Amino acid sequence: MEDILLGKIIKRKREKLQMKQQTLANYLQVDQSAISKIENGRQEPTLHQLYILHKVLNLSLDKFFKYLENYKKS
Repeated sequence: MEDILLGKIIKRKREKLQMKQQTLANYLQVDQSAISKIENGRQEPTLHQLYILHKVLNLSLDKFFKYLENYKKS
């Protein structure tokens, strides 16, 4: 369940930045299909990928995990 929530956060932030999945995939050095799987909760990002995601999506780690906590509550 947390994977799906995390994926929704990633997708929301990526879309807010008007970034394509392929662009984000390039930052993470993965295929576009891996981004789709992460956003749909079918694959977990690694710790290193989480670090890159928080940098690329302009989220502090604190805010990143607050987003996750807020999604859990809703």
